[in-house]
Amino acid sequence: MKKLVVKIILVILIITLGSKAYCFMVMNHICHAIERFENEENRYYSVVLKSKRSTGKQEIWLKDNVLKLEESKDGEKTYCQWEDFSNGKKYNIDLERKDFTENVLTKTNKNYLVNLPRLILNIYKDNQFKMKYFLKIKYIIPIKYNNQKCYKIVTNQETIIVDRTTGLPIHSVVKFTNSNQDSKYETEISYEFKVNEVTDEEIELPDLTGYTKTNE
Repeated sequence: MKKLVVKIILVILIITLGSKAYCFMVMNHICHAIERFENEENRYYSVVLKSKRSTGKQEIWLKDNVLKLEESKDGEKTYCQWEDFSNGKKYNIDLERKDFTENVLTKTNKNYLVNLPRLILNIYKDNQFKMKYFLKIKYIIPIKYNNQKCYKIVTNQETIIVDRTTGLPIHSVVKFTNSNQDSKYETEISYEFKVNEVTDEEIELPDLTGYTKTNE
């Protein structure tokens, strides 16, 4: 009987260690993929956030050291940020109010990818507490998603789908609870990554004719 118990314990231990090793391998692959994408000098990144209330979209183009970010809500563009890292020019443009600020003092991190899955972002950025975030992973399994070979990563708050070939996220579902802990809701997030497809026209500064320049 004791030998059987020991064997069961050993099997459980091997399965647990194997699972953690697999999680580490997958997350390491993802982190390297994000790093490679950030180092691309011509790249496009978009994220679409869908909730019961609204649909938001954020797009980032980078080419020739110029970054352009646009935000929209329910299909209507609301905000644009344009920055030339070569000469320090930066514009924050409110597309609804038709005004803008010109600011050369604050700099944007051109490698910041908005709304990446929280788990991935924390493991990628936080060298000091990586293990804390690894322990949040309940499991990682290979799946097919839209006929693509993917990883499915599950935590208590997030379910993340990652393309196994590129190592980049393509979809996630995030669970939220309001401050009173009495209402739960979800947001679906879709991601798109492109390399060497950004054109000069896509990074042009928007026409500010009719816009009002304001102070900070």
